[in-house]
Amino acid sequence: MLEEIDDTVGDMYFTVQLMRGEVEAQLSSEEITGPYKRCRNLREADLYSLNILRQNLAENTYKNDGIVPETMSRIFLGVHQIIDSAKIIPTMKWLEKTFPEKLI
Repeated sequence: MLEEIDDTVGDMYFTVQLMRGEVEAQLSSEEITGPYKRCRNLREADLYSLNILRQNLAENTYKNDGIVPETMSRIFLGVHQIIDSAKIIPTMKWLEKTFPEKLI
């Protein structure tokens, strides 16, 4: 009887959509499909999301002949955020040196 008890009740994960950097909360029992990264805590999800924004910023800059977009947007736990592009790159350079294993 005890083996039937689900011990993952209350576990929460955060999923990062790997194309746009959107972050959503998700229960552990739910399956995820598609290009997502499952993160155990909010800090890790924010890190992956910022890394996706950094990659999207570099891609947009390349496609627009070196013109850097002023802002990047993401949806973080249901809240639409506009992030200044000038803040993404230095933050990610610091994170890359400090936590290289966390970057994609």
